[in-house]
Amino acid sequence: MKKTFLAVATLSAILALSGCHSTTKKQKEETIVSTPSQPYSSALLVDDVLSKTDAFIDKIIYIKGTVAHICSHGGTKIFLMGSNDQHVIRVEAGTLGSFPKEVANHYIYLKGRFKETRIDEAYLQNWEKTIAQQTEDKHGDEESGCASEKAARKEKGNTSIDRITDFRKRIAAEKLKTGKNYLSFYYLVAEQYEQEK
Repeated sequence: MKKTFLAVATLSAILALSGCHSTTKKQKEETIVSTPSQPYSSALLVDDVLSKTDAFIDKIIYIKGTVAHICSHGGTKIFLMGSNDQHVIRVEAGTLGSFPKEVANHYIYLKGRFKETRIDEAYLQNWEKTIAQQTEDKHGDEESGCASEKAARKEKGNTSIDRITDFRKRIAAEKLKTGKNYLSFYYLVAEQYEQEK
C-alpha cells in the first residue's frame, strides 16, 4: 500500500511540475518577438514585417522604425517608416490614447497587435453610401485624404470617388493575379512604445 501511494504521489508531482513549465500554443502564437528583460532588443524592422505580413496577423509583435508622420488631429495615428518611404506601417494609438508630437521624425520601438484591413466591393459600397449620406469620415484636411495614409496604401485620386474607382481597378487586377477579391492593408494597434534615446 505504501509503495502504491508513493508511486502515485511521485507521478502526481512529476505531472504538476511539468505542467508549470508548459507553454500553450495560444501563448506561443501571442508573442512573436519577446525577451522578458529587453523586449525591444529583438524588435522587427518595418521591412521585415511587411515582407511576411500573413505570419503576423492578429499577433503581438515588437517593431522599430522612424516616425515619418503623426496625425495632426489629436496624434491618434503615426506612420512608422522602414528603409524608405515605400515601406510604411500605420500605427493606431489604441489604449495609449495618442502619441506626443515629440515622436515625429524620431526612431521608436513599439509593441502592438498587428492587424489587417481588407478592402473589397462591400467596403467600397459602404464608403459610397457614407459619401451620399454626407457621413464620410474625413482624414486629413482635404477631400483627397491624409497624404501619409494614401502613400501607405499606394492610393491614387484626389477625391473620395477617384480613390474608390482606383481601388476597384486594383481589386480587379488582384483578382486576375491571385484570385483574391480584395486588397489587404496592414496596421498596428499600439500597446506601448519607447523613443530611442
